[in-house]
Amino acid sequence: MKIVSTGLGVITWTLAALQLSCGKSGPAASGPLDGSIAATTSDGGGVTLLLDGSSDGSAEDAGDPCPIYQRLCAGACISTIIDPHNCGGCGVACAAPQVCSGGACSATCLPGLSACSQSCVDTLTDDGNCGTCGVVCPAGKGCANGTCVTEAALGDAGAACVAGGGPIAVPVGSASQCAGLLAQTTFTWALCSCTDITFSASVLTDGFDSTKGPYVPGGLGGSVGLDGTFAASVPTVDIGGTLWEASDAGMSQEAQTVVRQELHVGGPLYGAELAVAGDTHVTGNVTGAPGDPTVAGPPYLAIDGGLFVSPDASVTGKVTWQGPLQAQLTPVLPPCDCTHPIPVVAIVQAGATNNDDALIGLDPGLLSSLSTPERIDLPCGVFYFDAIKPTGPLTIVAHGQTAILVGGDVMTTSPLEITVDPTGALDVFIAGTISDSAHLAFGNPNYPALERIYVGTPLGIPFTGDVELAANLYAEASNLVSWSSTNDIYGSVIAGNFISSQPTKIHYDLGVLSTGEACADGGTACGSCTDCGNQACVAGQCGACTDSAQCCAPLECFNGVCAAAPIIK
Repeated sequence: MKIVSTGLGVITWTLAALQLSCGKSGPAASGPLDGSIAATTSDGGGVTLLLDGSSDGSAEDAGDPCPIYQRLCAGACISTIIDPHNCGGCGVACAAPQVCSGGACSATCLPGLSACSQSCVDTLTDDGNCGTCGVVCPAGKGCANGTCVTEAALGDAGAACVAGGGPIAVPVGSASQCAGLLAQTTFTWALCSCTDITFSASVLTDGFDSTKGPYVPGGLGGSVGLDGTFAASVPTVDIGGTLWEASDAGMSQEAQTVVRQELHVGGPLYGAELAVAGDTHVTGNVTGAPGDPTVAGPPYLAIDGGLFVSPDASVTGKVTWQGPLQAQLTPVLPPCDCTHPIPVVAIVQAGATNNDDALIGLDPGLLSSLSTPERIDLPCGVFYFDAIKPTGPLTIVAHGQTAILVGGDVMTTSPLEITVDPTGALDVFIAGTISDSAHLAFGNPNYPALERIYVGTPLGIPFTGDVELAANLYAEASNLVSWSSTNDIYGSVIAGNFISSQPTKIHYDLGVLSTGEACADGGTACGSCTDCGNQACVAGQCGACTDSAQCCAPLECFNGVCAAAPIIK
């Protein structure tokens, strides 16, 4: 089934119009939600494989009209990723002292969260556990940086925000696109760069699906793509997905490197102590370190899958492969869609005069004044700020389907947290840049898919301080996204250029591949896999894939479905 936004003659941003322009079919819906294709298969040994982005086919899922992260329990949509009495499913109670962490009963919470009353909460922002468990902020106050502070006096959106409101639509060109679908088709990589990626400290990526459970180390799907060159002057590189480098300069990898899915290289490949679990596609010669390939042990270029090379290429040195050796004519295309960037600045400009600020009495200059509030709670809707430059600690919490538009910069000299409830979704579009000289946090590690940050500046974004990213960051226009502090990211990063001088871990949330489920179905005609919500476009129609080349990279074809990786049930 294809999911694609419908082009509208007039782009509107008001709450009522947004709910009409990109909405779910409602309580009568049945079967897989829009954009998902339910499919299971067997690995031949009796193990059921559940393909990412699909329903597991359980009776509890059938006909469930609730959004992702929620289940219909006793007639109400319940956030089963945090409810210890309905943890992962209706009536599934966690035995004390276990907590409900990402929809699973666990002895511990993910980093940055604390166990309070068997739930995992952020005590820096949680109104019911502010600073420590059990501290409840009184009426008129909210939690910011672990202290109960006075909330900004804003109005209520009223009936427009019942059940979190309808999905947000954003103007892309002359049309309108559902924000959930935009995220689903944008964030297919754990890390993607329009030019180069440079690491001077250890790097690890892996994947997990927050719609199915909490983060567990070592999952597949954490793919890395770049249109330029990959450089890693580090002891170890562990890519828990596909590594895709399109540069015709090729790749020379001497660090101890593991690629746990496929490897694609747009030029010649030299590898010493390079192990690839899947197929390897190389446009050019393949060279291993000198030595006898029949002798085990490093140095080596060891491929567990097949090796596909240019017809006139040579394979020399200590290179081994388990699958077929075949000549290929298919070029290794650039993985990041850098030729059709998301018009972040235009989206912000459109919302500067067409937003829901007046509905709740929000002054767009509220966060760029000499004295700013410390806590802002936003309902569903689209809200515009001139800039976000707090004069003290600030927490912004979205409680529905919400978009925040920032005309200028986000600059922190005091702790800043921007997050969302698990019953909502938050898209932040920043026309300027981000500067962090104090603690900066986006999102929640139990559901990173629900928060997306889009930055439009062509300038660099240097993350030098204490940054917690549990969201998906899009900064394709930026000439450099750099990390000079240790980072443990839950979500994904898309950059114009990426460099990290400190140990880097990126835990890609496959749940973002399901965020378009709430969007309206746009039919089956297509021009590319993007028009099909990352699924195959075959002869102008969305349908089942027969080859991974039909899927949006780096997704692969598993029994007719394009997915980041199969999940063993």
